[in-house]
Amino acid sequence: MKLNIIATMLLASTGMIMTGCGSDSGSSGSSTPPSQTTPEETVTPANGVERLIITDASHLALADADIRILSAAQWSNNVTSISDNNTVDHSLFVQYDRLPMINDFSSAREYTTDHLGVSGSVHLAPGIYYILVRKHSETAIVPFIIHPTNTNKELSINVPLTCNNAECETIHPVNEAIIGTLSGQVLAQGQPLANAQVSLSGGAATNGAFVTALTDAKGYFSLAFNVSDELGDTLKNATLMISAPGYISLTKQVAVTSSISGGSQFTLIQNTEATTSIWQETFEEDSATRDEWENASTVEETKWSLLQKNHKIINKDMNRLVTLAPDDSSNGKLPDPAQGNYAYWYGNGVAGSFLNKEASLLTEEGQPVETRLNGGTSAQAYYGTLTSPVIDLSTTQKPISLSFKTWWEIESVNPSSRGYDAMDVEVSVNGGEFKKLARLNPLSDPQTDYNRWSIPFSNFGFNLAPQFAQQEAISLDEYAGQSNVKIRFKFDTVDQYYNAYRGWIIDDIVIQNQPGTFPLYSDNEEVDDEVSMFVAKAAKALMQSASSSRWIENPPERIQ
Repeated sequence: MKLNIIATMLLASTGMIMTGCGSDSGSSGSSTPPSQTTPEETVTPANGVERLIITDASHLALADADIRILSAAQWSNNVTSISDNNTVDHSLFVQYDRLPMINDFSSAREYTTDHLGVSGSVHLAPGIYYILVRKHSETAIVPFIIHPTNTNKELSINVPLTCNNAECETIHPVNEAIIGTLSGQVLAQGQPLANAQVSLSGGAATNGAFVTALTDAKGYFSLAFNVSDELGDTLKNATLMISAPGYISLTKQVAVTSSISGGSQFTLIQNTEATTSIWQETFEEDSATRDEWENASTVEETKWSLLQKNHKIINKDMNRLVTLAPDDSSNGKLPDPAQGNYAYWYGNGVAGSFLNKEASLLTEEGQPVETRLNGGTSAQAYYGTLTSPVIDLSTTQKPISLSFKTWWEIESVNPSSRGYDAMDVEVSVNGGEFKKLARLNPLSDPQTDYNRWSIPFSNFGFNLAPQFAQQEAISLDEYAGQSNVKIRFKFDTVDQYYNAYRGWIIDDIVIQNQPGTFPLYSDNEEVDDEVSMFVAKAAKALMQSASSSRWIENPPERIQ
């Protein structure tokens, strides 16, 4: 929904689906909006917000930005209504078809962000508000809601403005994306739950989660998202997924809009039923099958290899060819395994990335090409596979699914359906040809003016720091009853560009009698003859397509 249209609030009853019987208190289910107060309070009210953290569409802190805040009560054109749809929660995010105009903020109190994009002493009570953010004469207006259950004094606000670089020398509005933030808290037995995994997914349209976060020690999480507005209809029925080991997963259908939601609480219920595995692989020394995995690669240096705890592998081209996401504090170091002492990683142990051999780039006149922050160009394209030993599923019955701990960091230029750095999970039966089961690459197509060459896309989202997460279960129902099954993990750069990222790590693989919900790879239709329309005119541009196919194999050559 574009920001030049103006706001109607729509608060609705909560719709919830759970794997088991979790619960949430993100909304009261009442059509009555939270009480409204003006933002001129001098003391932060109970359950209120004291500080705002303002970031742009690429999650860069907006320093020295001027902001004004208008409450829904102050804006006389505000209207509330009720949705007829009781299966989708319309109260988590602000639902609107109009926004205030700039003139409506003329009497609103003004604040300025510091060098970290933080504006303090805002003293906002729970309620619905609008924020005007101005930097370098460009302006964005965004609605936000602080839910009555809020306990966090900080609220992150991701706005539809985009900086051109890390210094934000120029800035422009983003008009073709759904940009916002969902912040909240996860509880268990009435106490904050740390390390719970929280994701927003558009299902097959976004190829699973388009943004993920882990809760901190206080149970807090923040999901900052940037999704193409072509997926607007999909996000009207998005899925909020919350899970943690030992607890019943909670899933909830929510209507996501370009807005900010803060302060919702979600409660997970302990799972008292024992979970058994049909097959698992830990890659630890006591694993009976660890040495039976087969490793193949088209180049020698970059391949699947065991990653050992306390390793010293760091991306040596960090800040030369690529940069870290704004929230990444790793200094470019690869993480230790998710559990135990070992995991498998696709990458180059010397480079600390999946850059194999850097190409020598020359101009037409034979002069060296400036390579700083170009993402890393390798001499060729390449791929590597990691294949499991035979897995016997002859006695299993549906439902059956595959999951694993996953961590990945790849290019953000074009990692999507017509893109590169493909991460595939494949299956073979009875020694036959491997068939693609699922592809992990994102389909959210975020919008930004920032040069994407050097910024990452990770399993947590666009230009967000990667962390280990539990892969959404992938259905193996088709293979239940088979006695000779192999699973293969394949990483394919597809071309030689933007290969200085840290690659893909997998750990703790498990097959269980649980339904698979992650979108499966679908057979592709024929691609239109107008294949040239897919070619990126510049390396930072995303390739677009009129085809209905989710995936296109062998995309055309890119020009850097």
